[in-house]
Amino acid sequence: MSKIYGTGCMLSTIIGAYCGANKDNLFEATTLAVAHMGLAGEIALEKLAQIEGGIASYKLFLIDSLSKINYQILKEGIKLKIEKETLLLYAVTDRSWIGVKKIEEALKARVTFLQVREKN
Repeated sequence: MSKIYGTGCMLSTIIGAYCGANKDNLFEATTLAVAHMGLAGEIALEKLAQIEGGIASYKLFLIDSLSKINYQILKEGIKLKIEKETLLLYAVTDRSWIGVKKIEEALKARVTFLQVREKN
């Protein structure tokens, strides 16, 4: 997903939809929204491999997958187990944090989940 534009916006929209429908369980709603996006990406990648397509095809397959995932597909397909009690501080960064010293600093600051995001 890092090679196509708009996936962050797609994810934000999905998170908003899940949270809007689950106002009393925002953490769980956000976690499920991220799982939905991740599963859609996996399904799209499988379809892309079948046709040996490129980036444009992947984006179309991703959008199709996002719209076709239902509860059963999501329940069977997600490979994610995150518990609210263990996810105390979530850090999002780019490649500049990759390195032992920066990771150690983050852990000392009590970061329990670290996501590295960038387009390149």
